[in-house]
Amino acid sequence: MRQLVVRGTGEVALVERPAPTLDGKPPGAIVRTRYAVIGAGSTLPQVGARRKKPDPKLEDRPLSYQISGLIQAVTPGLKGFAEGDAVCCPGGGFAFNAEEVFIPVHLLGKLRGERWLEPAATVNLAVTGLHACRRARSTLGEWNVVAGLGLVGQFAAQFAKHFGAYVVGTDIQPLRLEAARACGIERVLDPSREDVHARVMEWTAGHGADAALIAARSEDDALFESVNRLVNPDLGRIVVIGRVPVKRPDGHDVEIMLSGGCGPGWRDEHYKREGHPYPFGQVRWSTDRNVQLFADLLCEGRLATAPLLTHRYPAEQADAAYTQLLERPAETLGVVLVF
Repeated sequence: MRQLVVRGTGEVALVERPAPTLDGKPPGAIVRTRYAVIGAGSTLPQVGARRKKPDPKLEDRPLSYQISGLIQAVTPGLKGFAEGDAVCCPGGGFAFNAEEVFIPVHLLGKLRGERWLEPAATVNLAVTGLHACRRARSTLGEWNVVAGLGLVGQFAAQFAKHFGAYVVGTDIQPLRLEAARACGIERVLDPSREDVHARVMEWTAGHGADAALIAARSEDDALFESVNRLVNPDLGRIVVIGRVPVKRPDGHDVEIMLSGGCGPGWRDEHYKREGHPYPFGQVRWSTDRNVQLFADLLCEGRLATAPLLTHRYPAEQADAAYTQLLERPAETLGVVLVF
């Protein structure tokens, strides 16, 4: 069984590893991987960091983030999943970019056939966007700004629209703006070319947006401060998904939240690794329910993914795929690895 790793030099390579078994495993399944998707917010920083400061002495690091494939075997008594099912699987440290992977039950989303496998490999990034919209309390009739239209931002914009919000997307990359338009986000702006503040105030009758989601990285607080100016100073909400310095606004009663992962349970090993459930009546949208909702909406044709997947490489050429993302970001959005 082969698995993708990043070496100390930053090279991405397929190496032989023992195939997973069900011996002693918690509830879950062995999945035969068909696709993995990489983007700016997934495993790219791991590879980029090693390429910037190569050290051959560093151990190989397995790459994991999100995959899709077919179930080969399930643990005894597992309900809802069976051999041959098409599934999508999120989770760093779980959804390894390998030919075969053991996935705990709460990180399995069931698809309605193999035709959905490739777009479903965006699951981790997509559900991160969904969870952020829940944190933002996106709702019917409100205005939401999504700053940063990488894959997480693209899905956050789509989910906010599904929740009924009027959505404004911003990014400085023309490819990302075009992709958002192709996915049904009508109001997209380039902050380097347009006065985003003026347009948002025009659209909201001077009140400002009800919520803003920051799905981008920044080394200073300029991005946060610019987004803060877009929301209503009394009722506004800002959800920070990317790594951005956060500064408390002077004189503003703005609610600021951090969001990461796919929902409640994401950082609970008792739930995530061992498979202990969260009661429906107490935790309506746990990670597993968010993942399954993504799978259902995708298979119902209610999420657009084709404009977001710009390149495809066989897993044997994964090193070239990462080079594409790192060296040509203006030409690249989501890259599919085919196993």
